[in-house]
This record gives sequence, C-alpha cells and structure tokens, in this order.
Amino acid sequence: MELNHITEKSCIDCGAKVVRETRKDKHTNGLWNEYKEYQCGKIVHFIPNYGLSSEPRVETQCPKTKKNRLKAEKRVNLKLHLIEVIEDSDADEEYKKTLIVSIKYR
Repeated sequence: MELNHITEKSCIDCGAKVVRETRKDKHTNGLWNEYKEYQCGKIVHFIPNYGLSSEPRVETQCPKTKKNRLKAEKRVNLKLHLIEVIEDSDADEEYKKTLIVSIKYR
C-alpha cells in the first residue's frame, strides 16, 4: 500500500524497515488516517482533520534514539538502586521479596 502523507521508507532515527502500513477511518474531508509502523517499534500517524499541511505525528518513539537509550538506562539504574535499598532494609524477607519481584519484572 502506498501512503500519501507518510513517505519515509525506513525509520529516520535508526533505519529500521517498515513492517505495517495502514489507512483507515476516512475523514469527512476525504483524507484517510494513515499509520506506518517500523521494525524498531516506532509508529507514525497522519491525522487528516488537522489540515492538509499538517505533518505526520510520531505516536511511538524509536527506542534506538540517544534520548530513549539514555531514558532506558536511567530506568534500569533506578531499579537496581531500589532493589539495593530494599535488600538493605530491616523489613521482613517475605515483604522484601514481594517488592523486589514487582520491581524486577515491571
């Protein structure tokens, strides 16, 4: 399918290929909502009721951008710090295990 408003053939952040292109929900102005999803998980959406000159919006960011890699790294570090604090606390072991499991697998 060839989309009219989302023209990138690959993710502009990491070069990932397109895995899905969709047109659905035709607007009263005759234009379609367009979606393009890339292998990296990035999703771009064109919304026709914002006007003909509107740019497609990024709904889901590419996880491989420097900003998103840094964000993920900070989250991992925070999880490790929280687990350390919980392990060092004097709370009962059963409760500490419950908290650690909920942090690790979230």
